[in-house]
This record gives sequence, C-alpha cells and structure tokens, in this order.
Amino acid sequence: MLSEAKVLCVDLDGTLLRSDTLYELLARMLRRNPLYIFLLPFWILRGRAFLKRKLTSLFGEYIDTLPYSDVVVSYINEAKSSGRKLYLATACDEILARKIADKFGIFDDVFGSNSGLNLKSSEKAKFLVSKFGSGNFDYMGDSNSDFPVWDVCKCAIGVNLSQRLAKNFKKKYSNSKILYSSNQKSWLNGIFSFLREMRIHQWTKNILVFVPLVLSHNYLQINGILNSIAAFFAFSFCASATYIFNDILDIESDRRHRQKKNRPIASGEVSIPSAISLCIILAMATLGICACLPIDFSFVLFSYVLATLSYSFYFKRKLLADVMLLAILYTVRIYAGACATGIEISFWLFAFSVFIFLSLAFLKRFVEVKDMSESEPVEGRAYIGSDAFILGAMGVSSGFVSALTYMVYVDFAAGVFYGAPQVLLFCVVPIALFICRIWIRASRGQVHSDPIFSALKDSYNYALALIVLLIFILAQPK
Repeated sequence: MLSEAKVLCVDLDGTLLRSDTLYELLARMLRRNPLYIFLLPFWILRGRAFLKRKLTSLFGEYIDTLPYSDVVVSYINEAKSSGRKLYLATACDEILARKIADKFGIFDDVFGSNSGLNLKSSEKAKFLVSKFGSGNFDYMGDSNSDFPVWDVCKCAIGVNLSQRLAKNFKKKYSNSKILYSSNQKSWLNGIFSFLREMRIHQWTKNILVFVPLVLSHNYLQINGILNSIAAFFAFSFCASATYIFNDILDIESDRRHRQKKNRPIASGEVSIPSAISLCIILAMATLGICACLPIDFSFVLFSYVLATLSYSFYFKRKLLADVMLLAILYTVRIYAGACATGIEISFWLFAFSVFIFLSLAFLKRFVEVKDMSESEPVEGRAYIGSDAFILGAMGVSSGFVSALTYMVYVDFAAGVFYGAPQVLLFCVVPIALFICRIWIRASRGQVHSDPIFSALKDSYNYALALIVLLIFILAQPK
C-alpha cells in the first residue's frame, strides 16, 4: 500500500493545470498590447522570476479561465477530505498562483515565485525541505524539473507523464504513483489534435485559387496546374498558421464559448509552446513554396497575412467591418490563384465573389448570435442577440445580389467564352437554392459556426455543384 505523508504539495503548471501560466500570460499580452513584445528581452535579462512578476502585474487580471486536470482535482479533493494539508507549490508567480488557488478554496497555503526567486526544480526542493523537512511531504509534479523535489519527498506522484519520463520515474522511486487524466491522449491522438488545430477542413476554402485556371478553360496547361496546386498548399499552410496564432490570442474568449472551448489550444490538448512551434513550421513551409511561385503571388499572400492579423487584433471586434474583411479574405484567394498562373480575373468574377462571400460572412455572425438573448453580447465580438434579424437580412440580400450579378454577367459578357451562353442562366437556380438552403438551415440551428464546414457536410450541395458543372459543359465553352 502507498505510504502517504500528512502534507501534500501540488505543482501548478502541467499538473493541476493543463497549461503553463507563463505562456498564458504571454498570450494575454499579445492580445492586449502586442507592442510589449519589444520589452520582453529586457525583462528576460533581469531573470525569469522578474519576467513572471512583470507579466502578472500587467496581464494577470485577464486570466479568468484555465483548463484543469480532472484527475488531479479529484485527487486533491479526496486528500483534503481525508484531513491532509494541501499546499500549492509552483514556479508560477505567487500573486497569480494565489488567485488560481482561491478558486478551489482547499489549499492551506500557496508557495510561488516572486521578483527575486524562481521556485522551480532544486530551488523548489530546498524551499519545501526548509518548510516541512526532507521526506515529510508528498509531491505531485509532471516534468523533468520536478525530479529534485521528488528526490526529497516521501511519496512521488507523477501526473500525465510521457512514456519515457514514466519509465525513469518508476525506476527511480519505489514509493511512487502515476496519475493520468481521463482525457490524456496517446501520441497518435496527439497528432490528430495537431491536425485538428490546423483546421484541415478549412483548406477547402483554398480551392478558390483554382477558379482563375478553371474559368480561363486552361485545364490542360501543366504549368498552370502545378502553380495552382503549389498556391493551394501555400495558402493552406499559411492559413493554418494564422488559425493557430489566432487561437492563442483568443484563448480566453474561446474558453467561454459553448463550442470553441473544445478547441485543442483552449482545452489544453495542445500546449501553447507546441502550438507556437507548429505555427513556425507551417510559416517556413509557406515561404519555401512561395520561392517557387511568381513574386506577385507572394505579395498577395503577404497582404492576406496582414489582413488576417489586422482582423485578429482589431477588426474582429468592430461592427460590420469584421464581415467585410472576412469577405475580402475569401476573395483574395481568387486573386492569389490568378497571380500564381498569370491569368487576369474579370470584374464580374470579382463582384460575384465579394457578394457571395459577404453572405457567408454574415451567416457566420448570425449563427453566433441567433440563440442569445436580445441584450446578451457575443464574447470578443461587437454584436448582441438582437442583431440576429438584421444580420440575417443583410446576409440573404448579399447572397441574392451575387445571383443577380451572375445573371448580368451571362447577359453582357458570357458570349465571349461560351458558344451557348443562354444555357448558363440555368445556374441561377442551384446558386439560389444553395443560398436559401444554407440560411434556412442556419435559422433552424443546423449550421455550424463555420458555414464552410457545414456546407461541406451537406450532401445536397454536392448535387448542386454537379448540376452547375453539367450546365457549364452544355454551354459549350470555347
């Protein structure tokens, strides 16, 4: 039977918490004032403890939601019920650590870092020995830096240890125990978490880079095909990197959202350092592909990144400006495909694209607000529940304007590219059906917060796409 001490000391980062408070603070810093990043090197030079205290004083108040380990919470509650003394011993800044501990209301005291002491590894071991004596306390930790503390405690308790770390842990400590959360994932599931964070399903939006090639009827131009494929992956990798960066910035608001709280970063499935590493890898892959494409494509992609960052930092919280920018971000993909292949796009394609994508952007906001009370605000947005009606009206109208734009194009310009342009008018039917159906489904609560994802899950839309393809073939492209 496991021998337990009367005192149980619990680590915070990676143990009680499925995240790291230092990176949580850095995420809040980027969200609140990214210019502070230029001061980070000077704070780091004054020591890790000083850095933590400075970040806590400036941004600690913004940390209200954190992902906790279910197995650790259950264990410490049982320990408290059995009469054991509980202490939170962490390298996290003590001010922030106390704020977190107060939410549990079961810790007898909190030991954390201050401006002159980084309570980690051997420093933590010395501190706890001075408080309780060697071998007079149990310690719960999760990483290699906890070995000096485990060396001087009575019972070593590991939490969510990796396979390699668990092997060394069991070999070194006879009086030990390992706890795994119910949501602890294998390395294979970890890869799936990374892929889910990359939002692979969102890559379907980047099929838009093929639109200029298809509409120019240059289907068999090998160079154009290869460049379009390269442009697709460049945009996909770049988009995934921006999604990850955006999720880091939105980590607090995502955890308050009914659905977004389950995203890998918000839930703690993917750590912030791992997410940053993945973001850098994707950015480097994007640069490598851009080197193989015309320079104009790189300029367009760079503009896309700037627009996306401006959306994340500013426009996302601005009324109507956010949906306008979302529509532009969709349209930019078509321009990127044109730059990659050297094909010019027409005014008609631009006009149709802007209005159909504006409809989908309004749909995204409509889904977020429709189930809220009239005065309830959307977290991180400039909308309230009562905006649902007008958002729906503007979204449906934008969709029908795109259909009207298409009809005018057929009447005025399609004869240059098609032998039977009048046949193209039949495409108005599937276009209108798509718009009407997705908005009706949205009003019934059947559309995901991401309209593109919902559209791809609806098999009805594939039938509409096939009808459009057949109509274009019957129109006798020249």
